[in-house]
Amino acid sequence: MEIAEEVIQRVCLGDEQAYEELFRLSWEQAVRTSWLILRNQHDAEEVAQDSFLKLSVLQN
Repeated sequence: MEIAEEVIQRVCLGDEQAYEELFRLSWEQAVRTSWLILRNQHDAEEVAQDSFLKLSVLQN
């Protein structure tokens, strides 16, 4: 999965639709990566969610 640089640039500019697209494109990978570190599905989902929440705060 590759995220277009254009989407990332739009997220940096505060484009809410781009943020939603980034979330949709990378959610599973974020959870999978977190699971590889934590080895717990619930914790992995929580960490991924926290990461996206922090990104949304930085976006605003």
